[in-house]
Amino acid sequence: MKKLIPIILLAFFSIDTKSQSIPNPGFEDWTAGPGYDDPNGWGTINALVASILPGGTALQTTNSAEIHGGSSALKLLTKNISQYVAPGICATGTINTDGTISGGIAYNLRPVSLSGWYMYTPINGDTASVEVTLSKWNGTQRETIGHTIIEFTQNNTSYSQFVDSIEYISSESPDTAVLVLISSAGANGFEGSTLFLDDLAFAFDNTGIQNHSTTLKVGIGPNPAQNTLHIINLKTDANLELFDVTGRKVGLFQVSENKQDVNIAHLTNGTYIYRVSDRRENQISTGKLIIKR
Repeated sequence: MKKLIPIILLAFFSIDTKSQSIPNPGFEDWTAGPGYDDPNGWGTINALVASILPGGTALQTTNSAEIHGGSSALKLLTKNISQYVAPGICATGTINTDGTISGGIAYNLRPVSLSGWYMYTPINGDTASVEVTLSKWNGTQRETIGHTIIEFTQNNTSYSQFVDSIEYISSESPDTAVLVLISSAGANGFEGSTLFLDDLAFAFDNTGIQNHSTTLKVGIGPNPAQNTLHIINLKTDANLELFDVTGRKVGLFQVSENKQDVNIAHLTNGTYIYRVSDRRENQISTGKLIIKR
């Protein structure tokens, strides 16, 4: 099985911009580096890999057939480095060598949805994604306020619009928004998977969104967590499952409206996926959990 270059997108952000909108949402503005270009306002791994992979994995395209609007678009291309897979990846902020992201958009609004335009060519059933995390520093750690992740799995050779609602697990206003765009998924990434993105936007009404609800969603907190998790807005008996980045189940906890705290002190630092399901195994909520002590 191919390996993914270890990029763990931890949610520890130092805000370095005063923007209240998505930076460079049409990917029109780029800055040249030695052997690669980077989209203004976005971090990539181009500087880390361009000496081995010319141009890097996040590319500017000016081909009219690969643009939705304006004069250019973002092309994320998965490449190989020896036995490793290097995904095409962009994030608001800087992707550091240890996998953390420094930066983000200084953002205190509560958008209803994220939209954009995409084309995708997956190799061998690969999956691309666009992820948004709205968070707030509570004085001691950063907590997730709202989140969405849009996954692309089907071959799509002409631009299509995506619109997805942001699920809120808190009534607080965020102070930071982080967007992560990636052309491949985990250890299942394959060389050649290509994601084109253009014209990203936040929206503040329900136009074009199906099944959107202003009801607060079930979630977990704090996130990042240390030793204890609290289930937020749970109104029924449920199971909380935790999976590591390889998909291995590392925890199963029974929770209820009256018992919503979970001890996770035995788990090591890292990124996990959580899933909350009712006792009939109907999924209620899912998302990403980071443990950092």
